[in-house]
Amino acid sequence: EDAKNAAVAHLCAWIVGWIVALVGVSQAVMSNAKVASMDWIRATYGFRFVAEDLSPNLGCFWYFFTEMFDNFRVFFLFAFDYFPVVLCVPVVVRLGADEPAFCVFIARLLCVVFSPYPTLGDAAGYLALLPLFRAALAGAGGSGYLVCAGYVASALLSPIMWRLWIVDRVANANFFFATTLAWMATQSALCVLCVDRVAANKKKGRTSERLPGREQKVVAT
Repeated sequence: EDAKNAAVAHLCAWIVGWIVALVGVSQAVMSNAKVASMDWIRATYGFRFVAEDLSPNLGCFWYFFTEMFDNFRVFFLFAFDYFPVVLCVPVVVRLGADEPAFCVFIARLLCVVFSPYPTLGDAAGYLALLPLFRAALAGAGGSGYLVCAGYVASALLSPIMWRLWIVDRVANANFFFATTLAWMATQSALCVLCVDRVAANKKKGRTSERLPGREQKVVAT
C-alpha cells in the first residue's frame, strides 16, 4: 500500500512539474513575442471552455448554442464543461482502485464526447488505448460490433452531409447535425459498454475467487 501511494504521488508530481515547466517556457516565448500572458492562455486553454467559435464540427455545441437564448449561455457552458467531471466520479469510485488506467481512458473519452471542437484525431487518441483492456472488456459481443458500426457510419456520413449542406446547398443544418448526434451517441455507447463490461468482469472475477473457499467450508462441515 505504501509503495502504491508513493507511485501515485510520484506520478502526480511528475505531471505537475511538466505542466509548470511547459507553461513557463510558453510564457517566456510569448513574452519575447510581446504577447500578453492572458491572451495566449485564453487562445490555447480558455477557448475550450468559452466556445466562442460556433463553426459546425463533429460536436453538438455549435448547433445547441446557436439555437439557445444568450441569457442561458453561461449556465449551459458551465453544465457542459463540468459534465465529464461529474460522470467520471462514480467510475473512479467504483473502479479507480483496481483499474486506474481504465479510469483515465474513460475520462479522456468523456472529455472528447463533451468537447466543443472534437475531431477524428481526438477519437483516435482514446481508441488507441482500447487494446490495453482487451481482457477486461471480454464479453462485449454484438454490442461491440454495433458500436464499431456506429463509428464507421458516422465517420462516412459526416463529410457527405457537410458537402450536401455547405457546398451543394441541397440540405440544411439538421442533416449534418444528425450525424454529429450519431457520433456523440456512438461514443456514449462505447463509454457505457466499456464501464459495464469492466465492472461485470471484475465482479465475476471476485466471485470466482471466493468460490473455492466456500466449497472447502462446505466439505469441512
